[in-house]
Amino acid sequence: MSRVRRLDFGRPTRPSRGPQVRIMAALLACVVGMVWWVRQVEGPGEPVVGEGEVLVEVRGDVEAPGLYPLASPITVEEAVLRAGTQLRVPDRRIVAPGTAIAVADGVATLQAMEDPLVIGLPLDLNTATAAALVALPGVGASRAEAIVDERRLHGPFSTIDDLERVHGIGPKTVEQLRAFVMVQTPD
Repeated sequence: MSRVRRLDFGRPTRPSRGPQVRIMAALLACVVGMVWWVRQVEGPGEPVVGEGEVLVEVRGDVEAPGLYPLASPITVEEAVLRAGTQLRVPDRRIVAPGTAIAVADGVATLQAMEDPLVIGLPLDLNTATAAALVALPGVGASRAEAIVDERRLHGPFSTIDDLERVHGIGPKTVEQLRAFVMVQTPD
């Protein structure tokens, strides 16, 4: 039996991935197109947290764990009651925006939310409260207050790029937030 040798000129043989790459690119383009189309048809969502409300997560040993937009100020005890459970010891601490209340054995502890971006997105920069803005990536309590103060003092935002009016927010931060915020113009 004779062996046939192929000339490879120093290059190893590789299987062709051309068709696979093209199929994956086409699928990705379809998904992106569908997401864009759905967002255009549905329009912007309504903010979940209204004026004067805070978003509180209640989890652990409660009947109905979840996220609750509650009138501010709200105590730990009142928030836990909304989740269908009573505490062994009344807890009159005020709940800060974006707080999670973990209940175990009838006792509540305050923690940070595990996934604060489950609130309705995109947020309208002209109606969102500081409590809702805190949930955005890179926006802490002071920056959220600065956004609300800028809007109150100098009028509504016309575009997302107007966020640069806020002290401490530059083009890079605006680009990070662009997917999470919107500006709805008044009718």
